[in-house]
Amino acid sequence: MARGQQAGVVLASQDTTDFEFTRHGHTQGLGYINQTEQQGIKVHRCLAVSGDGEPLGLLSQSCWVREQRSGKREHRRKVLIEQKESYRWLKSATVAEAGFEWEVQVIHIGDRDADIFELFAQPRRQNSELLIRADHNRKVQHELGYLLPTLNQAPILGSVSLEVESNPTRPTRPARTAHLQLRALQIYPRSPA
Repeated sequence: MARGQQAGVVLASQDTTDFEFTRHGHTQGLGYINQTEQQGIKVHRCLAVSGDGEPLGLLSQSCWVREQRSGKREHRRKVLIEQKESYRWLKSATVAEAGFEWEVQVIHIGDRDADIFELFAQPRRQNSELLIRADHNRKVQHELGYLLPTLNQAPILGSVSLEVESNPTRPTRPARTAHLQLRALQIYPRSPA
């Protein structure tokens, strides 16, 4: 990651992709990729991009198959994070940070799947930040107590409206205008326990 060392700021963007091979009947070793009968493999990648948008390379990648269609919701809180699929977010963040010198700022980016307390609580090196799309209205250390009301009182830093086309694969979601606002503040999540 020599180019990353010179970038100053590295965006470590993580996401999971499903490769679906249900119609490939002779393929072996596949697993469930969602809550249906579809078969395939899951791949989680962490890509490095400079603060200017220049691709810098692949930081980590892991592949696995699910043996069951879905987990047992009532047992999830009893399972250690290291034994869950979501542990991939913590492993990728650790690998991303190890690949750069201390002076390089690493910003970990994740979608709603990354909204897990263990990722927020995991020790990070200095000059490392998280940018995670919220999925839970979690408890935070603030007088309002929860993320969404706390964020809603933060000043609007910018806004934009954009047209979202209808999606033929999701007929219940017609075309619409999405109104987006940017708000930011530093908060500290509380343990869900």
